[in-house]
Amino acid sequence: LRRAPVSVSGRLRELWEELDSVCLTSATLQAGGDFSHLLDILGLGTARTEVLDSPFRRLTENHLLLLTDYMPAPRGSLMERFSQEEAEEIPRLLTAADGRALALFTAHARLEKVRDHARPPLEGLGIPLLAQGEGTVMQLVEKMRNHHPTSLLGVRSFWEGVDIPGPALSLLVIEKIPFDSPADPVVGARMEQLELRGKNPFTDYMVPRAALRFAQGAGRLIRSESDVGVSVVLDSRLCRTGSYQEKMVKGLTGPPQIRESSFREDAYRAIAGHLGVDFDDELRARIGDIPSADPWQRRVLELGREISAGSEAGEDALRKLLDEALALIGFTEWRPGQLETLLAFMGGRDVLAVAPTGSGKSLTYQLPALLSPGVTLVISPLIALMRNQINGLRARGVSAVAGIYSGVPQSEQDDILQEAERGGVEVAVREPGAVVVARFSQSPGPGERIPGGGGRGALHLAVGAQFPPRIFADSASLGGNMRQGPHFGGHRHRRSPGA
Repeated sequence: LRRAPVSVSGRLRELWEELDSVCLTSATLQAGGDFSHLLDILGLGTARTEVLDSPFRRLTENHLLLLTDYMPAPRGSLMERFSQEEAEEIPRLLTAADGRALALFTAHARLEKVRDHARPPLEGLGIPLLAQGEGTVMQLVEKMRNHHPTSLLGVRSFWEGVDIPGPALSLLVIEKIPFDSPADPVVGARMEQLELRGKNPFTDYMVPRAALRFAQGAGRLIRSESDVGVSVVLDSRLCRTGSYQEKMVKGLTGPPQIRESSFREDAYRAIAGHLGVDFDDELRARIGDIPSADPWQRRVLELGREISAGSEAGEDALRKLLDEALALIGFTEWRPGQLETLLAFMGGRDVLAVAPTGSGKSLTYQLPALLSPGVTLVISPLIALMRNQINGLRARGVSAVAGIYSGVPQSEQDDILQEAERGGVEVAVREPGAVVVARFSQSPGPGERIPGGGGRGALHLAVGAQFPPRIFADSASLGGNMRQGPHFGGHRHRRSPGA
């Protein structure tokens, strides 16, 4: 057993009172430009505070902070999808900078996923990739200093105390805002104590601590007067209006130039431009050659394109491709009515399928959702059923699925909808809402530029089970609000008035 004090402020206060004067210095004493958090936790009460200017006179010019808004938000039901996408995105960012990068993680599992996926293609491009655990911190740092264009992946030990001046470190990637885990018993106890004192545990504890650690991580990049570099943050929550962006960014020395990027290629171009790398066709091709970290999803996309072509080639070709899709999702045979419904829908016709319990209705809209170049809204009042379907798809390797229902915070719902607009495959919502549909109906159409570079395509509708008559009527009317594309109604009902 180990124990830790919930607060040390009382003990430290006794120490300060015994001394005539105390001088505390550090590059990261402010949380978002404010000393109050540190004064409180160290028991300093009222103390004179002072901020000295950086000796690096060109810091703002030399340091570009790039906030990306094309990745899934790393939380809740989108966390698995974020993990998949960052495994692809980080090696692309490193390629744009010609290596010379340090990527900071908040979890070992995600570091290992990126390492395993990124190392083969990067080493094929002549960019060695090191990872924490493959030597001591000093050994890894020394290799990066002396062997350009080596790149390095690290967790907690690399967020502070690492010093790699010069061009050996030109790109810093911060995958996620470094919040403490509420599941940590010490963190939980401290948050509870703040709540008893009438304070907000998140804004008064979690955010200031994350802001301090964020500033420490960002401080790894510019280590001398002549250093030039780019910091890239993959956590899209820093681009949200009214979020804690200001608290995180305000504590950075300089301050750096700040730029938000909603498109991947814009980010690559900004990195290359700031570092003096030519963003030409050759570099664009090298970035494009980084493979997907989700081979299952890659095959699904390929199969979807083949099915689109197969629907024009005839029913036999379409049937063969659908059989492969069935096996890909882990089933061995069709149930009665499933294939006929799918052939009609994938052939471009509107479909209303009425089928009893246990007939496999879910598959008849899940497969089109996965194979069609668009977003499918699966509308059902049965929250438990939606959760089971989402968990079942994830167990089969599908990460592009999320649910919106009561209990999901509004901010997370907004993140899910934004991810769906960028090309997410399936969204489960509890009730049909005009706001949800309006969000998609106003989105760019096929061929138009979409944040994140995805191809959203059509919006499809799948109506779920056991709706009251009014809700089902409202659902049916949504078809007129869609820009394009067929809708699929898989509606099972009991014999009740109006059903």
